[in-house]
Amino acid sequence: MSATTVEAGRYGSGHVVRRIEDPALVAGQGQYADDVSLPGQTHLAFLRSPYAHARINSIDTSSADGMPGVLAVYTGEALVTAGVKPMGGPGFARPDGSPGATAPRRALAHEVVRFVGEAVVAVVAESREAARAAADAVWVDYEELPAVVDTIAATKPGAPVLCVEAPDNIAAEMRHGDAKAAAAAFASAAHTVSLDIENQRLAPSPMEPRAVLAAWDKETQRLTVRISSQMPTAVRGGLCESIPGLTPDNVRVLVGDVGGGFGMKTGLYPEDIAIAYAAKELKRPVKWHAERMEEFLSAIHGRDVVSRAEMALDANGKVLALRVKSLANVGAYATGVGVAIQVLIGPWVTTSIYDIATIDLQFTAVMSNRA
Repeated sequence: MSATTVEAGRYGSGHVVRRIEDPALVAGQGQYADDVSLPGQTHLAFLRSPYAHARINSIDTSSADGMPGVLAVYTGEALVTAGVKPMGGPGFARPDGSPGATAPRRALAHEVVRFVGEAVVAVVAESREAARAAADAVWVDYEELPAVVDTIAATKPGAPVLCVEAPDNIAAEMRHGDAKAAAAAFASAAHTVSLDIENQRLAPSPMEPRAVLAAWDKETQRLTVRISSQMPTAVRGGLCESIPGLTPDNVRVLVGDVGGGFGMKTGLYPEDIAIAYAAKELKRPVKWHAERMEEFLSAIHGRDVVSRAEMALDANGKVLALRVKSLANVGAYATGVGVAIQVLIGPWVTTSIYDIATIDLQFTAVMSNRA
């Protein structure tokens, strides 16, 4: 048996399974998405929004178009005209029973930007430096709009509205348990206790930033995407839904070693769509990897949940009921994974290992001008 295989056998508590991935990684022999280069490879850079909320009045790319090494300059309007579709919505439902809501999230912002760091323009050039320089040469005329970043403030009457699809900024909500039974338990309880909890927002920071290399094969009419991702199948599905001419049969997504993800590399990003589209249109490989500041600004954030938790107990301290109301800040664009973690998976683990007979859990996904 080689060092890279594991003999099949029974596995359970107390059994030791030897790790097989360490030797190559500690010896510097791993292969990450950015380690791969292809002949004829080009490089892509993004120009990002400096505003949390603003209307895009106009974009002037004329200075960038003729710069040395520049192959293409893309705007949100250009991709819409080319038929590139927005990413899928969050699913689930809003409090009134209507479908879960979010503003259409596109590969590049179109008409409105909704958080600092949202990609507005993509430039493809022969070198990374040329792409960056050209992106910096693009002029965008913004009209700044009121913004809201606080979770509770986003739900207040009169708060800035991120999109017409959700005039109250609520993307989705789920209720779990039996509200009437919980109310009865609290009414008859010998003791009750309550706690206000704020789980702070965080920006995941894996050692390896996001990286994408997309290549279109003119002979086979197939797209190959090398990417640092936790969900390659979701990436493939999302690309096929957004880019005309792509189907699961002609898209291959490859994931090598991944230098951390922590949830932020789940599913598709707008940048992935822009890169794949550029590779398909230019018929040349297109590479991008995020700088650390880009990750802080544009990669999905985590947590940011404000909760009011209450517990009803009898005279002996036995828990009769648990009632929790949570507001989760899912940022400017509600995604399926982001909303699921907050309104579905969160409630699954709220009671932990304890046998609590009655629960009433209300989890609400709130949109704000954050990534």
